[in-house]
Amino acid sequence: DDLVSNGEILSYCFDDCMKRIYIGDTNGNVKNFNMSNGDLIKNFPSHKKEIVNVLHSKKENILISLSSDMLMRFNNDTELLKTNVIKEISLNEMMIKDINLDEANSMLVIGTSKGSVMFYDISRFRFDSEMEDKKVIQKEKERRKSAIDFIVKYDPITKIIFIKEINCVFLSQESSKMKFVTSPFNKISTKENNHLLIEFCYSKNETGPLEAISYNKELKQLYT
Repeated sequence: DDLVSNGEILSYCFDDCMKRIYIGDTNGNVKNFNMSNGDLIKNFPSHKKEIVNVLHSKKENILISLSSDMLMRFNNDTELLKTNVIKEISLNEMMIKDINLDEANSMLVIGTSKGSVMFYDISRFRFDSEMEDKKVIQKEKERRKSAIDFIVKYDPITKIIFIKEINCVFLSQESSKMKFVTSPFNKISTKENNHLLIEFCYSKNETGPLEAISYNKELKQLYT
């Protein structure tokens, strides 16, 4: 078995201290390596298909892995515990296209094949609308439906990032549209009382989705 991977590495991330690197490859393997000497620290349970994204939460001590079969797995990253998989989820009637993390609020931001944005609480392992009070649940469903009706045009999300400095989500879609969407912790609201703040097209001369997006917090600029 190769030290790093016996397949092509498709995704990687670092821990908060930049001392460990987590990789996901074409064979569905998820591994953790020491950055200082290259030693293998841990093999996480493999997925059946290739890994498209891995994210690490220092706050919750969790490694999140997303496979192309749209199965998302939450792995315990505590070395003392042998049980790795805490929970697995997949969405009905839609695919998870990309994920990003709001570390401060332990909230996973999910972009779907229908163009919707979902927020998943990784501290309680539930979506933000899963509340105990039935009246609150119904109100949240109505709010969410209103937001989804406004945001979603069944335009798959290609990339999604969370910008903690403004508590918003920035996403791109297959139609070359880009959107800013507020998180559940953002007090900003539009006149329609939904999540969407602004929508614009990448370029009138460009066709097809964006391949990558990033944010420079010092300059407060987006790069596409």
